[in-house]
Amino acid sequence: MVGKCIAFLVIFCFVVDQSWSLTDNEIAAFISRDWIEGNTNLQGNVSIEKSCDTLILRSNGIPDHKTGIFDGTSRSTPNYLLEQDNTWIIPATPRYARKVKCLPMGTIGMAINGVSIYNPFDSKCCDAGLTEANLLDICWGHPNGRGSYHYHIAPKCLYKNYCSNASSIIGVAIDGFPIYGPIDEDGTELTKAHLDECNGKETNGQYRYHVINEFPYIMGCFKGKVLSNAGINKACKCKEVSAENCDPSGEGSDFKCCEDPDNCPYVYNTDTRHGISNN
Repeated sequence: MVGKCIAFLVIFCFVVDQSWSLTDNEIAAFISRDWIEGNTNLQGNVSIEKSCDTLILRSNGIPDHKTGIFDGTSRSTPNYLLEQDNTWIIPATPRYARKVKCLPMGTIGMAINGVSIYNPFDSKCCDAGLTEANLLDICWGHPNGRGSYHYHIAPKCLYKNYCSNASSIIGVAIDGFPIYGPIDEDGTELTKAHLDECNGKETNGQYRYHVINEFPYIMGCFKGKVLSNAGINKACKCKEVSAENCDPSGEGSDFKCCEDPDNCPYVYNTDTRHGISNN
């Protein structure tokens, strides 16, 4: 009897509908480029492990691109950038939730280089793209008080933002849906008007979140179901932008697509790649 139960479970793993799963090509994009991060002198690592009906995401949270000075000496950003031990569990086949869910503080997704993606709010529920603009480095990331480097807005050093060319995947949300750049399949540069309340839409039958130039930048809510053992915070502190105590320190996200692929300021260090485990 036990043997029969095991056999049933194994078969079930293969018959699950894969229509909305991350494709093999999308999973293969989760790679840390060869880059020794200057604050830690460490190389980033990231992996995705397939486990029946879930995907296990792991990373050390070290970015694979240029960063700011995050060694505790900077007046604008006194936080350190530290190695993390990240593990998140997402559905292998994401499903729409009956109702969209607000985004908690902390990780809501993982970028293709293993860096955390955060919601668009700062600790006061202000627009982080405006209030934390002077805290961000050249690639628009920074560490929190626990040393976890993360993105609130477009991780502009992770993708080729070529005009009229469909954007590549830049990460995955904790509900299992992929996150893509701002250029749609038909070459349209997307804005909030093209997207739903969660900052996504369906493309070729697959739901995707998209990075855009305006709030909420990456995600506005969870469109899909989040697993109870996902490994993220569950309570939502911010559901809308606060109307008080939100003094902008900059102009927020303002990236432009590149007309000339050979002269694009957002593309560098694309030739060398290093280890990923997709078992």
